[in-house]
Amino acid sequence: MFMKQSMVTFYRIAVLLFLLSLVGCSTEVILNAPPKDIWVVYGVLREEADVQYIRVSRGFLIEGDALAFAKENDLTGTGLQVKLEGAQRTYTATYVDSVVKEPVDGIFYGFTGLYKIETEGAAALETAVRYNLTITQGDDPNFELTASTRIPEVVDIERPRYTPGQGQTRCLEQMTIQADTRVEFDAGAIPGAAFELRAYLDYTENGVPKQALYGPTDMFSESQGCTTQGGDNPYCYEISNGVALIDLLSDIDPQFQNIYEYDLTNACTPRGQEENFSDDFRIEITGMVLELKNYRLVNDPKFLDLNTVRPEYTNIEAADSSIITLGVLGSTSRASILARLSECAEYLLQLNGTPKPETPCEL
Repeated sequence: MFMKQSMVTFYRIAVLLFLLSLVGCSTEVILNAPPKDIWVVYGVLREEADVQYIRVSRGFLIEGDALAFAKENDLTGTGLQVKLEGAQRTYTATYVDSVVKEPVDGIFYGFTGLYKIETEGAAALETAVRYNLTITQGDDPNFELTASTRIPEVVDIERPRYTPGQGQTRCLEQMTIQADTRVEFDAGAIPGAAFELRAYLDYTENGVPKQALYGPTDMFSESQGCTTQGGDNPYCYEISNGVALIDLLSDIDPQFQNIYEYDLTNACTPRGQEENFSDDFRIEITGMVLELKNYRLVNDPKFLDLNTVRPEYTNIEAADSSIITLGVLGSTSRASILARLSECAEYLLQLNGTPKPETPCEL
């Protein structure tokens, strides 16, 4: 019985070795698949911008060093017709050559080309409107790339707000950014799919203009750290534990011997003349559409799996099914509200020579 089992085991091992030897005899390995037509399109329409840019480039796969190839070659798709349509208007893009890439890190070719669309004045883009992008190639009637995006409404920031002053004046609200700070806004009837929040502080150091920044925050699609009531699409974002002031303080890095100032000459103004408010400190909220949110989520390093493989997301489509498309066309809108810092925040940032308040003032 033992002899019979041993023979069976030996037979199985021999068959396995034979099969492995057959596999091992094949030395032909195809490293590169057949060439494919790959196009990559990137564009983010910003409703407040006077100029929009669309980048169109070619994908590639070569048998040599891919990094060396990308460093030495401009892969921009040239000679294309790029059009944007929406709100009963057609925009025709012009090609801009030799645009310096940022950052200039030396890894890829240092210049690129962009397709430029003028949207200034009467040609400005409109919110709550869908815009359609079409890219064609004059010598190829079968070539067409398309995408679309609808620009979200500009949010209505409800907190901070302008406050009543003496008589018929209105004043900038003081924000206690050294502690928990709440921002509230209404996203409107056609809201963005996600939002970001920033705070800007323009100041001078010994008379030299500079800027400090808090944010951008992580994207958020619902209230963060607080709740709000009222409005069609109310949102609330709480900046906790003085994080905003810490970021501004890190950017400024105040030195004892230097003089730091920001403008408060128009912290109060007659009612109806709010455009004259000092604008050195402001809160900004950016709304973005679903396509842009999805693209950013897919490409966020936090969601990279153990195999460093991520899914692809694109809303770029090709009329020819043999063409592979990548990239995204998205859109954003932006709202801002002016404010001023609390006396404690001004003291901690060493702005305008503000003395230490009598009330507790610390981070």
